[in-house]
Amino acid sequence: MDKDQKNKDSLLEILVVVSLILILVVVTIVAINPARHFSQTRDDQRGADLDKLVGSINNYFQSGRSFESLGITAVCGVDSPQIIGRSEVDLEKHLVAEYLDKLPVDPISGDSFDTGYTICINPEGSFTLEAKGENPVVTAIERTESFPL
Repeated sequence: MDKDQKNKDSLLEILVVVSLILILVVVTIVAINPARHFSQTRDDQRGADLDKLVGSINNYFQSGRSFESLGITAVCGVDSPQIIGRSEVDLEKHLVAEYLDKLPVDPISGDSFDTGYTICINPEGSFTLEAKGENPVVTAIERTESFPL
């Protein structure tokens, strides 16, 4: 076998190995699907944020305060839910410091003016918090908590 033929064979072997590695990398990335995992993580964070808000609102009510003092007037199923944040229902001034370290906000689009979360009062005496989910299976993340009005 002459030297040129050996170099051609070596080059061909390298190309085959690199091609196989690239195929394995692509298959691995598709199988892992990092975008889906990131969206699931953000949806989990939204659920945890709603749980924090439920707990702090319940503590607020247990101290003898009302929905009206929080500025919550929207009735679920009748009115559009109110945005939690300085724009509509400013929970920050009522809950932060006493019940929360800071007001939870949506991991992507939230800020103190519009947290990305909404709240409304149910006619039977409970309230519902909602966040929009990213996962196509979970379009909304809800927490409903009973508390007598």
